[in-house]
Amino acid sequence: MHGEEALRRVAQAALDATKADEAEVVLSANETALTRFATSTIHQNVSEAGVEARVRAVVGKRVGVATTTRIDDRSLREVAERAVESAGYAWSFSVARGWQAARGDLRHEGSRLALG
Repeated sequence: MHGEEALRRVAQAALDATKADEAEVVLSANETALTRFATSTIHQNVSEAGVEARVRAVVGKRVGVATTTRIDDRSLREVAERAVESAGYAWSFSVARGWQAARGDLRHEGSRLALG
């Protein structure tokens, strides 16, 4: 499993790779193990460890998110780029205006949102 210091380096590498106005990196590390028995003896013993990195990028008033389970430098750069790219496709929301789209072409119709 990855130690705390190694995970901090991974998070910092992802933050350094993003060109967003603001960014957040969330790392989720997990470890699972399974042991199966047959006739009172160990039949199968499997363990798995993994890390998921989620990058949230804020560009202006747009937010994009991307995830990866690869934590090498190249993959962290790519996930940071994808988060910034996905922000370009997002609606520009203003929290102060109750999540109404800044351009005014998104409106509430009952319980759903519609393009105007």
